Amino acid sequence: MENQKSNNNVLIIILGAALVIAVIAIAFMAGALLFGNGDEVAEATATPISGDLPEPGVTVIPTSPPVPTEIVPTLVVPTPAPQSPTAEVIARDGVNIRTGPGTVYPSLGAAPLGSRGEVVGVSADREWWVVRVPGAPNSQGWVAAAFVTVENAENVPVIQAPPIPTPVATATATPLPGPTATALPEIFFTADRTRISAGETVRLTWAVQNVKAVFLYPVGANFADFPVIGQGTSDVQPFINTTYELRVIKSNDAIELRPISITVDNSLTNGRWVLLSISNGQNALIGVLPGTELTATFNPSGSVNGSGGCNTYNSGFTAFDKTVRIDPPSSTQLGCELPEGVMQQEASFFSFLAQGRSFAISGNQLFIRDASGQPILVFNR
Repeated sequence: MENQKSNNNVLIIILGAALVIAVIAIAFMAGALLFGNGDEVAEATATPISGDLPEPGVTVIPTSPPVPTEIVPTLVVPTPAPQSPTAEVIARDGVNIRTGPGTVYPSLGAAPLGSRGEVVGVSADREWWVVRVPGAPNSQGWVAAAFVTVENAENVPVIQAPPIPTPVATATATPLPGPTATALPEIFFTADRTRISAGETVRLTWAVQNVKAVFLYPVGANFADFPVIGQGTSDVQPFINTTYELRVIKSNDAIELRPISITVDNSLTNGRWVLLSISNGQNALIGVLPGTELTATFNPSGSVNGSGGCNTYNSGFTAFDKTVRIDPPSSTQLGCELPEGVMQQEASFFSFLAQGRSFAISGNQLFIRDASGQPILVFNR
């Protein structure tokens, strides 16, 4: 009886094991039907995976490869023969030489500051010079006139602009989104000289491209009052040492400043001025009272001081080109009786100082004028 029970137990174990094996076999066959045969699985898993595996639950988004940055090559042009028409680059950052007269034409390369090339022609509007560039279309390259100086080029021929290039359609796939190419700003600012005598003029020349706005102003003035176009010249006549600043607002709103400082000899701030004549309030000048000396010393720091004939005074001033603004003076409070009228003369002097709106220097004389342009004070140095 016991042997029969033992045999039954063994039979149950064997049947249970067979059932488990059958279930595993069915599961394996189902997996093969769902996911493909063993060869495909082996091929799919044979590809190596580089880098760290992502953490569970993290989705990895593939990134596009970096877009290479275009580098404008330096362009070397043949050295011109002596006495031949020549262009020399004067822009500090160099200049693009293009296939035509305009930024719509592609650049052949960049010519650095000081480069010299042979001029073979000029555009119809004389805003672009054509230089000899071997290997370029027609062996010609075009450079903006504002960025070069030329010599011996008075008789070069006018060359017609080549057709504006049009984009070439291609059958390539749509590229992945990437950074949009932005034309780099081109900025040029110079002066024909940086040291003058009072009364002389300086010519400022500028040219900018691919920017939002441009301002040219003397430092100390409100730049917003001095907008300019992208290319031009301005004749300035500073009577004190003055720095002129070209403020360029780029397309990304970044600001670049280009300063030029002008040194003025015999300027407003050189020496002590003694009053010769003063306005009588009726558009006429009269001499100062005998025995009185009224003076003004303009300091580079922006202060002015001197004597009103009785009291000493201090004030502040700003000046650029022919414009001047003098604050109402603060003075000592002495009372002087002689000569007669000295206190009235002093009060008029202080008042006219504050009314000054422009000035000029001629030789050793300084003229201060009111808002109407009428002289109200004349000094001698």
